[in-house]
Amino acid sequence: MAFVKNILSSCLGVTIAFFLISGLGILLVSILSSEKEVSVSENSVLQLKLNVPIAEMEVEDPVAELFPGAGEQRNGLIQLKQVITHAKSDDHIKGIYLNISH
Repeated sequence: MAFVKNILSSCLGVTIAFFLISGLGILLVSILSSEKEVSVSENSVLQLKLNVPIAEMEVEDPVAELFPGAGEQRNGLIQLKQVITHAKSDDHIKGIYLNISH
C-alpha cells in the first residue's frame, strides 16, 4: 500500500510542477510580447529608417526580439505602408523623414 501512495504522490507532484512551470512560461511570454503605447507630441516628424532590406511581408521572429542581432533584420513593405497610412491620418505628425543611409 505504501508503494501505491508513493507513486500517486509522485504523479501529483509532477502534475503540480508542470502546471506551475507552464503558468510561469505563459506569464513570461505575455509580458515579453506586450505592446508599448506610444505617445506622439504636436508637430512631430516620423522618421523611417530604411537601412535594412525591405521584404514584401515582415516575418515576426520572437527569438530575434530576445537576442538582438541574432538574425537578419528586415522591414516589411506592408507594415511600412500601414505606418505611412496611419501617419497620414494622425494630426500630430506633420511630416515623414526617410532615412535611407547605409
